[in-house]
Amino acid sequence: MIVDTRQPALLAAAAYFLGVVSRLGQQPVFPQLVAAQSIEDWSSLPKNQSNKPPNWRLLALPPQEATFPSPVRLNQSFFEIYNPVNQKRLLKAQPTDPFGILQYFSYKGTPTVWLSWWGLEAKMVETLGQALGDPRTLLASQLDGNVITATDSKRVQTWDLGSRTLQVTYPEARNWQIVLQRYNNLLITMSLILGGVIAWRIYLRKSRSQVVPSSPFNSVEKTEEL
Repeated sequence: MIVDTRQPALLAAAAYFLGVVSRLGQQPVFPQLVAAQSIEDWSSLPKNQSNKPPNWRLLALPPQEATFPSPVRLNQSFFEIYNPVNQKRLLKAQPTDPFGILQYFSYKGTPTVWLSWWGLEAKMVETLGQALGDPRTLLASQLDGNVITATDSKRVQTWDLGSRTLQVTYPEARNWQIVLQRYNNLLITMSLILGGVIAWRIYLRKSRSQVVPSSPFNSVEKTEEL
C-alpha cells in the first residue's frame, strides 16, 4: 500500500477503501505501508518481505505523482468517455471539474488499484472512499467496471473502459481511429456521392466518344448522286 502521507484526504480515502476490501474478502488485510515520497524509482516499486511482488497493490497518490497504465490518464488536461457504438459522449471532464477516481489495472504484472482525484479539489477522493466504505449502502459489492468516479453531487458512477465497451479519448492528442469511428457514416456517404459523380462523368465522356460525326466529303457525294 503506497500512500502520499502528506495528503490527509488520501489517507482517509485509503482507510475507507481498505475497510471495503476487508469486508468483501474472507481474510483480514494487513497491508505493508510505504510512504510515496520515499520512492525514488517508480519503475521498481517495493516488494513484500519475501522479496516478491505483492498479490495486489493499492496506490493512494495525487494525479501527477507518477505515470501508470491506468484506464484514464490523469496527467492529461482534458478527456472524454464515450460509447463507441452510438458515439454518445457520457462524460466530458475539464481539469477544474472535481471528482474522486478509483482505477483498476495491471502494473508490472501486479493487479493495482489507484485511488486519486481529478480537478482541483483533493477532498473529492475522500468522498469516494467514504461512499465505498459505507456498509449501509453495499455500494462496493454492486459496482462493475474498472473505473469508479464520485462527483461533488455525491453521485458515484462506474465505467467499464475497454475496447469492447466504453472508451476514453483525449482530444488534444488526436486519435485517428476514434475519428474514423465517430464519422464513419458521414465518410461512407461522402465516398458514395463522390464515386457517383466520378462514374457519371466517365459515362458522359464515353457516350460522347461513341457519336461519330458525319464527314463533309460524304455529304458532297450524296448531293451529286441526288
